[in-house]
Amino acid sequence: MIALSRSSSDKAPRVAIVGGGLVGLWSAIELRRKGAGVDVYDAGHMAGRASWAGGGILCPLWPWDYSDRITTLSLRGAQLWRDELSDAGCEGQAGLLKSGMRVLDQHAPAEQWGHRSGVDVRAQADGSVLLPDVWQVRTPRAARAVADIAVSKGVHIYPEHAAQVELRGDHATLQISEGRLPEYDHVVVCAGAWAAAVLGDLADIIDVEPVRGQMIAFAAPPGEFHEITLGGGAYVIPRSDGLVLCGSTMEYVGFDSSTTEAGRVALQQLAVRIQPTLTNYPVVEHWAGLRPGSSTGEPRIGQLSDNLWINAGHHRNGVAMAPAAAAELAQAMSGVLTS
Repeated sequence: MIALSRSSSDKAPRVAIVGGGLVGLWSAIELRRKGAGVDVYDAGHMAGRASWAGGGILCPLWPWDYSDRITTLSLRGAQLWRDELSDAGCEGQAGLLKSGMRVLDQHAPAEQWGHRSGVDVRAQADGSVLLPDVWQVRTPRAARAVADIAVSKGVHIYPEHAAQVELRGDHATLQISEGRLPEYDHVVVCAGAWAAAVLGDLADIIDVEPVRGQMIAFAAPPGEFHEITLGGGAYVIPRSDGLVLCGSTMEYVGFDSSTTEAGRVALQQLAVRIQPTLTNYPVVEHWAGLRPGSSTGEPRIGQLSDNLWINAGHHRNGVAMAPAAAAELAQAMSGVLTS
């Protein structure tokens, strides 16, 4: 058995989280608040996959096309992002920025959604709509900030520790490298697109699959672009230092996270249609990540068996939903953590 330090006293319920992306890290923070001792395992680097690759918009893309559940989780998640980063004093570290979001040619459904959801949606004379209160984070930096918050609250993080769930009856244990860790009271799978692989024989009970998303970034002068803009199935996201992201493809290619020339060309063309002056600036980055796709776009949050839980399947809106999804998980687990 691998000897790992305990994350709290022996009296506290012990929880292992498999998956160290933003969903796993936020879940760890919320479970620590419930008094659990929490260890987070990831096969690679913390938040090194979908969380690292995402654009960081703290709002659903075309939110009126999604369910009310996704709206609720995303809007609550956005508020929790702002509150937590502010409390920790790391807004700048995380790249937290109020940039607003303009959506082209979406008057009627956007205004109806805004009225129903309590979101400020303003119709513009050019046929677009503006959501002035949308924020963004810079995902690689934001992930480091969230990991720092988790560690400060007593969470133990173990990168490069691949974990596999094994069931004996209804009781879950973890297999890590060559050792077994049966001492955890509860196991939570937050492995995103890899959730099914982690669950092994239990994979067929969840609806999660990898969906590749390629993105590119242009180098523009700081201040040249201000608003997130959506149009034609794509979006551009301006960062404060002038970097402008454009994404994202939706490709069902399994666990292939490589980039393609066709993807780069398509994204560059889409970006220029949305912001024509981007044609003046070079593409300086091109990357891809694997979203945890689901048929509905809604995450699966809750109990799978006796001591096995899941928080996965957030699809295109995982960054925005992560804190609220974690809070929902912690609330669902509160009874077993205090019993």
